[in-house]
Amino acid sequence: MKKRSFLLIVLCLCVTLGGCAFPFAPQFESEKYLEAFQNNWCYRALGEALQADYGDLYTAVQDGMHTDTVVTVAGEKPITGDGVAVTLSHPLKTQEEMHRLYTAFTNDNPQFFFLSRHYGIEGYEKNDDASYHRMILLYTMNAAERQTAQAALEDAGEAVLAQAAGKDAFETELFLHDWLAAHCTYEKKDTQTLSLYDAYGALVKGRAVCEGYARAMQWLLNKSGIPCTLVNGNDRDGNAHMWNMVTVDGENYHLDATWDDTDDLLRHNYFNLTTDEIGVSHRIAADNIGIPICTATAANFYRRTGRYIDTYSRHEIAERIAAAVKAGETTVELRFAEGKYDNAALFIKSGNYFFDTMEKKLGSPLWSFDLYGEQAEGVLMLVKWEKS
Repeated sequence: MKKRSFLLIVLCLCVTLGGCAFPFAPQFESEKYLEAFQNNWCYRALGEALQADYGDLYTAVQDGMHTDTVVTVAGEKPITGDGVAVTLSHPLKTQEEMHRLYTAFTNDNPQFFFLSRHYGIEGYEKNDDASYHRMILLYTMNAAERQTAQAALEDAGEAVLAQAAGKDAFETELFLHDWLAAHCTYEKKDTQTLSLYDAYGALVKGRAVCEGYARAMQWLLNKSGIPCTLVNGNDRDGNAHMWNMVTVDGENYHLDATWDDTDDLLRHNYFNLTTDEIGVSHRIAADNIGIPICTATAANFYRRTGRYIDTYSRHEIAERIAAAVKAGETTVELRFAEGKYDNAALFIKSGNYFFDTMEKKLGSPLWSFDLYGEQAEGVLMLVKWEKS
């Protein structure tokens, strides 16, 4: 199992204090790009005021793509660099509102991968009253670098999406999931490189940690017209982790492409799970935005592809394996209902009895294989031995 890794986000929350309010007028039309973001997952979960501020951020970043502007995030250790100062249509009242706004904006827009983890707010605090009228966003690239990198992301992504043309939502999601696993390498060592945490690193450079996988899947799926967002939380050992939630045929599912790409072995254990199913190994953080309880199972990989077995039957197990082998598959994945995994594993491990049964089903001997199992998820995988 690969190491689950996640970047600890450090927020520079810098507030300029004073005794009176700053007069201001919005610099950006919050609805200028409304069609581009009005269906974004987190945007729809915000209240009207934060939605207007979200529009201000979107407009400022989009309009500033070709401009270098020096800004400073104030504080004990001020940070100066390329970025943008955004006057908000609706001043924020608390730092919690600021965090929710920034999280929604960055979670919805993987194409703005050049946004820094550092940002600030300006306004005033007096007694119990506060009004933060401006946000300062820092970039990790200058204007020329942003344009070059964004063009590279578009080129790489569009080449992949062209291969998914004509597929339905489930087929598109499956193709993109498998493509990402085949073309992106999970990075275990250098976890300080910023591109490992974004769609650009995963799709252009082919290297990422879990956040990069999740943002790449989000970018690809959203471009395909399939709603997708980020989910942050922890694994069962308490390690920080990020994955996706995706909507297929009107139902929501959890999707973890990182954990399906492990030890150079593609699998689908975490392809479209319910909340209860993902909860076996993942812990969903309380501060996620717009993450509902998921109960649908129709688009689960094993159910949709006929690899889910809910009654223990050696005949049925052998039939499913034989069908996959006859179709030319060299990796056979099966998922078993609760209480059926142990007996299924014993049957497949039974040696001559299993091979004799399979030979009768196939009309010829079954190839030799390695057997992988995940008891908690109820999944067994037979992988054909490849001749060296």
